Amino acid sequence: MFLLTTASPAAATGASNAATASALAGAASKVPAAVESVGPGVSPGTASIDPTVPAGTGGPIRFLLVGDSEAAFLAFGLGPGSPSYDVDYAGDGVINCGLLHQGPVMFRGKLADTSEGFREGKHPVLCSTQLERWKSDVDAFHPDVVALEEGELETRSHLIDGAWVHLGERSLDSLEVHALDQAVKVLGSTGAEVVLLTAPYYKQSPQRDGRPWPEDNPALVNSFNKLLAQVAAAHPGRVVLEQLGRRLDPDGSYTAVIDGQKMRLDGVHVSPAAGRWVQPWLLPRIVALGEQARARSSLPTSTPTSSAIAP
Repeated sequence: MFLLTTASPAAATGASNAATASALAGAASKVPAAVESVGPGVSPGTASIDPTVPAGTGGPIRFLLVGDSEAAFLAFGLGPGSPSYDVDYAGDGVINCGLLHQGPVMFRGKLADTSEGFREGKHPVLCSTQLERWKSDVDAFHPDVVALEEGELETRSHLIDGAWVHLGERSLDSLEVHALDQAVKVLGSTGAEVVLLTAPYYKQSPQRDGRPWPEDNPALVNSFNKLLAQVAAAHPGRVVLEQLGRRLDPDGSYTAVIDGQKMRLDGVHVSPAAGRWVQPWLLPRIVALGEQARARSSLPTSTPTSSAIAP
């Protein structure tokens, strides 16, 4: 995480009152110029890190999971068990790279830079090259299904055109929808079905006074998930919304433990146990969608080892 300077703990959900507006305005005055070139040791990060598979290849359904660090952490539990569902898994989750890269965000009361991220958890890359990175991934791996998982980076307050805005405000929502539209076009550019995974709720360690951090407000997650649904509805037949958030939070609120298993590591990221827990729900869905994609393109279909799709 790239922390630049400290702001008031109250500064987080946009200019909803004078005190918050004043604090955020002060923080904005300290924002450095945007990163427009690759810094020392920072790669553009546009080359694929996934296996190269020729177009038209049959065999197991190829499944690519991309997104921010939430996708990377989900992969720890989801990926290793995928062969038992006749799924060939690949992933490219980049820590600290969300959907928007126009400016800094507020994170736990501090100003955070989102211009650079970490690929494979260790390689610095530019977040602004994300669409090129994803295009390289799909061109190399030729997935049947691509899933996008984002969320917590989007629930933070964003500095856009000199003003602090948050989800639920038209100015930010329109940028998020535009970014999602661009994402699904790139991720589906080789014929893959695109899956938008809804975000779960978040609950980081609280502020010193015991209050939750504003970016953990469930209303912000709900707003983001509504945008995901909007984008999926705008691309019928090619983009599907899957309710990962509801699986991880079955009671409609942040859920740390399910069936005696620890689901969350830090209030944001899922545990490996959570990734394994969603396998029998998500991977049969991936197989079914992959079969649809192959049928549409007349590619050889797969024979799933798990045929039932759980509700």
